[in-house]
Amino acid sequence: GAIEIDGDDVYYAAPATVGEPAIAAIQVTVEVDGSPTLVALKGVGVGVREATANPVIASVLVDGAEVAEGGDVELALGATAALDLVTDPPPTQDAIAHWYATVGEIELYRRAPTEIAAGDEPGEGWLLVTFRDEQGGVDWRTARLNVR
Repeated sequence: GAIEIDGDDVYYAAPATVGEPAIAAIQVTVEVDGSPTLVALKGVGVGVREATANPVIASVLVDGAEVAEGGDVELALGATAALDLVTDPPPTQDAIAHWYATVGEIELYRRAPTEIAAGDEPGEGWLLVTFRDEQGGVDWRTARLNVR
């Protein structure tokens, strides 16, 4: 395959035919004036099964209340809140959710439902959840997280 550049857009153009399914490793290096060099590596499946639709996170729930994409989650100091999500299609046994928070702590971060502990220090940050289905499709959601 080849990397193609069209203005500000960069594409990977897979070969027209492949003998057997393969993974093409693509490495991208970015340097911005005086900043550390960033390197990203991405595997692209070539000649693998037909693409399927990504799952959709329909709702993120904190203590049972729906949180809008990019919305706010308010937690009291020392509080623990339940985290869950609703996906379309519903998750199978092989699907997995990952929860991340820049304030507070999520001990069992690789499952849904789970819990977040706000901790004893006030802070502002982000709550992020990713959901990957058994076919490798992915969706994610973010919300602002405030511990007061």
